[in-house]
Amino acid sequence: GNEFSNDGKTLMYIENTDAANPHLVTILGQPSPDSGRSTPNVTLTVPANGHACAGPFKTANFNTATGAASVTAADAAVTIALVSYKNATSD
Repeated sequence: GNEFSNDGKTLMYIENTDAANPHLVTILGQPSPDSGRSTPNVTLTVPANGHACAGPFKTANFNTATGAASVTAADAAVTIALVSYKNATSD
């Protein structure tokens, strides 16, 4: 697996370049009663030659004690880009 710095405003763009097979990506969650999910992990199936997006990831539900979240991908054909956004403010 891989860890990423998660500030609660992190979005994940996932690409699968395998032309023949879909692949799984799992974002490892932490047990939390307010998650609204029956299991803490989130698993996505990225279609063959396809894309998927996920996030943002609530820090209480996904971060470890180090402030990072973990993601695993089932194949080297899967690449992941992370983007953190800031809320717009008006002056």
